[in-house]
Amino acid sequence: MSIEEYNRISSTNIAQYIINPKQYQPVPNRSDFDRGWIYRYFVRKINDENGNIIELSSAQYDVYNNFNLLVFIMASILFHIISGPNNTSKAMLGFLLARTAVEEGHKVEVFLSGDGVQLVRDAVMNNLIGLGTGSLKEHMDVLKKSGVCLYVSTMSCENRGIMDSDLKGKLIKKVLPKTLLDLVLSTDKSLIY
Repeated sequence: MSIEEYNRISSTNIAQYIINPKQYQPVPNRSDFDRGWIYRYFVRKINDENGNIIELSSAQYDVYNNFNLLVFIMASILFHIISGPNNTSKAMLGFLLARTAVEEGHKVEVFLSGDGVQLVRDAVMNNLIGLGTGSLKEHMDVLKKSGVCLYVSTMSCENRGIMDSDLKGKLIKKVLPKTLLDLVLSTDKSLIY
């Protein structure tokens, strides 16, 4: 019987009784040093927003990710993109990583401010392609399909001539700076591009 089936027929939430996975300490090998980075995997118990974030091995992560166990959730990550078309590589890297995080099962928030708000214009969105980082339109489509709302700074939009018509039909909300602060405080990690 799966956890979902059990929870459907029982009033007891089994997730709170499942033991935390064993904490994992990564040990970089030679290929990691040659590449210049390592993969790391983190989860948090789904019914405990203030719970510890636990690092997993790749094998443990695959179990939780592939079998769709709803006991633990992946990390929540804020991608704050301040680079625009004038710094394509940096802006596109932010979107590529946001897309990758969504595809890996993480909860993703995206906030555009500064020159980053220019990325919502149709002419930019439909034509911007990064060097080795893919197409902005493809990344935006994946994020939208996954239900990720993009937040854009109202003040940055006003200063750069972004109109409400530029946002129409897109999963994008204009917000004040307080929203950025709320997102930084409510997510596990924040990355700025």
